Amino acid sequence: MSAVAGVLLLRAPPAGAASFEPGTEADPPTGAVPAAPAPSVTDGIRWEFAPLAYSGNVSLDGRWQSQEGGLRSRQGLMVGDIEFATYIWQPWFVQLRVGLGAVLARDVTGEAGGPSRSSSNPSTTGRLNLSVFPMSRFPFELRVEQGDSRVRGDAVGTDYRTQRLTLSQAYTPETGNTHLNLLLDHGQRTTADGEDDAVTNLSATASHQWEQHVLNLSAQHVVSRNSLSDSNNRNSALSLHHNHNPSPSLQTDSLASWNRSVFTAGEDLAAFDASTDIRQVSTFASWRPAEGQWFHSTDAPVSITGSARLVETRQGGSGDTRAQRAMNLALGASKDLTTAVRLSGSASTSLIQTDGLADSQFTSATLGAAWAPPAVPVGEWRYAPSLGGNVGVSQSTRDGSRQSLGAQVAHSVSRPIPLGDNDSVSLAFSQSLAASHETAQSEWTQQLVHSGNLSWQAYSGEATQSYASFSLSDSRNMGATGGSFQLANLQVSRRTQLSRDASWSGNLTLQTSRNQDSRQGSTGTTVSTDGPLNESSNAQRFYSGSLTYENRRIFGVPRLRFTATLSLNSQQLDNRSPADIDAPRERITKSIEGRFDYAIGKLDTHLTTRWVEADGRGNASVFFRIQRHF
Repeated sequence: MSAVAGVLLLRAPPAGAASFEPGTEADPPTGAVPAAPAPSVTDGIRWEFAPLAYSGNVSLDGRWQSQEGGLRSRQGLMVGDIEFATYIWQPWFVQLRVGLGAVLARDVTGEAGGPSRSSSNPSTTGRLNLSVFPMSRFPFELRVEQGDSRVRGDAVGTDYRTQRLTLSQAYTPETGNTHLNLLLDHGQRTTADGEDDAVTNLSATASHQWEQHVLNLSAQHVVSRNSLSDSNNRNSALSLHHNHNPSPSLQTDSLASWNRSVFTAGEDLAAFDASTDIRQVSTFASWRPAEGQWFHSTDAPVSITGSARLVETRQGGSGDTRAQRAMNLALGASKDLTTAVRLSGSASTSLIQTDGLADSQFTSATLGAAWAPPAVPVGEWRYAPSLGGNVGVSQSTRDGSRQSLGAQVAHSVSRPIPLGDNDSVSLAFSQSLAASHETAQSEWTQQLVHSGNLSWQAYSGEATQSYASFSLSDSRNMGATGGSFQLANLQVSRRTQLSRDASWSGNLTLQTSRNQDSRQGSTGTTVSTDGPLNESSNAQRFYSGSLTYENRRIFGVPRLRFTATLSLNSQQLDNRSPADIDAPRERITKSIEGRFDYAIGKLDTHLTTRWVEADGRGNASVFFRIQRHF
């Protein structure tokens, strides 16, 4: 990469910044400039570089960390970076950006009250971005990057280095609706303690549209490796999707796909491998007769749907492989007799074939009717009732012939309550009772569901926006299968502009659920089907929230910005993904951060204090940076 920058410096005349506006000639150099050699001309292309545009920065960093368990560390860093930009002949022909950086570091680590050790860990960073015909129908881009987590300053725990190579090519013909894209992305991350991750992603997409047809083709192959777990993942996918709209009343969607996943870990006697191979072909069609077609009725529209699906799965591991094939055909129709009454019917048949087992076949048919009139006002409330019922028959190789009968009744009420010009409260309650019976069961199965919601929102011009919502639901099964499920959810958010320069915002979500069924453990503890079991309360709880205060002029000092943030999350949603090299290494569940930013001209100063709980361990840090741009 340094060789490329050297060539650029030798080739380019020492002049000012280049213009990157499409079709705009660069400004002529000013001052005493030696005459450049005559450029070579081939087919009208002038193989010469435009004058260089450059920018960069130099920063001094200080970092202090204290981890739970007594580990302490101090870092002093000097970071420098410079970037050059130019183009060949014209900005729309070839654009080139090259960046070079260096990190000089001095680390001191040790246990609290114990001896410390110091080390020097210098590194280099760099990046190259080459764009060929960037504004054309066939742009090509090459990106090469080598990074260091210490440059960003937001890493928790172990520092790491990254290397990345990206190639992308797109093509769109001059006429027609065809688009092609090809991407190769390889990333590698190496930590200071030797852990190594690597991900290679090769993908291609193509789309073509003509008349009433849309065709999409995609292919992807991802290989990932993790040295800590000594594991490898290989995921391949291929899909072809076709959409056809021959008329406004008819639409078809067809899909053919293949997915394969292979996981390996360990070596020799401790080796483990698992693979999954899924192939499927499916098609779905919907028809709503238009005027002049069979079954058309303006007052009682008809809708007909049909689908067919073939799936084959193959799972293997440690020398054992099992295949399964499933085929399904389904047909459905519905007719609106009025705006409130709808009749529906459906039929389906399935065949499942599993290696080593007898074939299984299942066929069913259902007829149903539903009544759901528009909500009517009852005083200050709006009341919406509904009724439904269905009958069905089924035949299977395992259970033989069965008949079923079901019915449901439900109603709901809602009411908005204005509290002022900008405040309002909304109330909503619903109740439903469903019952079903099959000939193989000795008794009916009933389900009773109650739910309620209370929400409040308020506005005070552009200064304050507030929202709160509380919902509660209870579902109980009775009869042949007993059980219950309760869910409570609270959401609160608020943003307030305290002054021209200061504001705060916050949000909070609390959720708890409880799930029980009729199965009992040996000690009488109800088995939870909702996740990990809490034997004391048999409940799961989840919370997440954040609170942020911002001031663009703290202490009345111009250009001095302060930001404080508190974040809580009982579940880490950004778990490390084997197919994403940029996924966070640590699972952060709690974080408190305060940051000062001060800028004078081209000089920036940052001071950050932070405490986080990552992977169950506390980590406190202080980060200071002074940076000069040029």
